[in-house]
Amino acid sequence: MAIKKIIFLVLFIYGCAKPAIEVPATLNIVNVTMETEEEIKVVWRISPINNATHFTVAHTAIHYDTVSHAGILTTLDTPAEAGYANFTKDFMTGEFPPFSQFTARITVPRATDEVYLRVHAFIKSSEFPEGINVWTEEFVATKE
Repeated sequence: MAIKKIIFLVLFIYGCAKPAIEVPATLNIVNVTMETEEEIKVVWRISPINNATHFTVAHTAIHYDTVSHAGILTTLDTPAEAGYANFTKDFMTGEFPPFSQFTARITVPRATDEVYLRVHAFIKSSEFPEGINVWTEEFVATKE
């Protein structure tokens, strides 16, 4: 009887699993520079995967905080769910093409030595008309 329950549970979970989403782009942090004691400059690039150019970037930003929010974020995780207290507003709306490179500056609170950040992009395409979220891993910028 127990084996039948386990088999049923495995089949149920397998049947409910969502197929993996093939993300058309990667986000890469190109450079992080301490401009002043209170300002960090971040440069990032959005690059197509497998020559995919059939998407646009509707939003991209640096999400940052003085506490870590490490962990894996998926295409379903929204900026609110990521938990970062702050974000840059330079590229909040628009229609940015593939192969774009972006630069933004973060103001660092005086009382902190580390800032935890991720780059986020909201990508739309014919396959994802509602859009999907793409994230980098968390990066730690340390004051020297």
